[in-house]
Amino acid sequence: MEYKKSRRNFLKISSTAVLGTIVGCSYSSLTKGDTKATGLAAIYNTEEFLLSGPANRTFRIQVSHPYADNPDYTLMKQGVTPVPVYVLDGGYAFGMFSNIARYLQWGGLSPIMVIGIAYKDMIAAGDHYRMYDFTPPDKNFSSRYDDTLGPESVGGAPGFREFLIGTLKPLIENKYNVDASKSILFGHSFGGLFALNTMLKSPNAFNGILALSPSIWFKQHQLLKALRNGLDNDFQFSGKLAVYVGGKEEEIAGKKYKMTSNVEELKAIVLEHSSSFVGYDIKILTDRTHHNILGQGITEGLEFLLS
Repeated sequence: MEYKKSRRNFLKISSTAVLGTIVGCSYSSLTKGDTKATGLAAIYNTEEFLLSGPANRTFRIQVSHPYADNPDYTLMKQGVTPVPVYVLDGGYAFGMFSNIARYLQWGGLSPIMVIGIAYKDMIAAGDHYRMYDFTPPDKNFSSRYDDTLGPESVGGAPGFREFLIGTLKPLIENKYNVDASKSILFGHSFGGLFALNTMLKSPNAFNGILALSPSIWFKQHQLLKALRNGLDNDFQFSGKLAVYVGGKEEEIAGKKYKMTSNVEELKAIVLEHSSSFVGYDIKILTDRTHHNILGQGITEGLEFLLS
């Protein structure tokens, strides 16, 4: 499963498109008639700002505001304070997540403020940043994609977690009117691994965890060992947990990574200690892969966590 390569290609294409617009390229050859590109397309009612973080990173913090109350939409909840959802890998997930959240709001789900966490340098993000920021230290790490990457390429999760919880989260809660008591952390792949580790390391930081296709294989399945050990020693999570994986992931990635089996094992561990969780929804999404799981996974996850 070449999630690193595919994400890298996406980021390079996106960055090239942005650069082309900034320097004034018109892309008219891609359109019919006299239509010309006049600027970047924007998502309605969103904003962004830059924020310094660990490892000399500059983060692009993206904020998507929910729709305003509208009594014409009879299913919409009126007068409800938005729930903040922190979205890792905002560079590729922010737009999709924002639009899904807004459609769900029209359908009766609580309003959501989406906070995307992206990088100012999108190319470096695809190549190196996210792998470092989302993973715990592993002195034996070696990359299957790039033999120049070793243990120094991973292990930044403690610093990134401190930034997320100690800097970004308070900033959002002070700057915007959000219901901090219901905050949710979302991550996919390495981001899913980070989200699950954050539940274990800082169980009171978020009220909901949504992890899609988590890279539980990392560091010889350390996450499963830590989860079992924590639950055996009275670990409690006062929020809800949603973990989904695609039914085709193990077939595509190979049995070495056990993408589907790892989530099944995680579910078995949670079931043994079900009283340690307020609620959980852990399942395989049939016919989904590592990448097309996102639409369905985000929708089902938000509906469960905010129900």
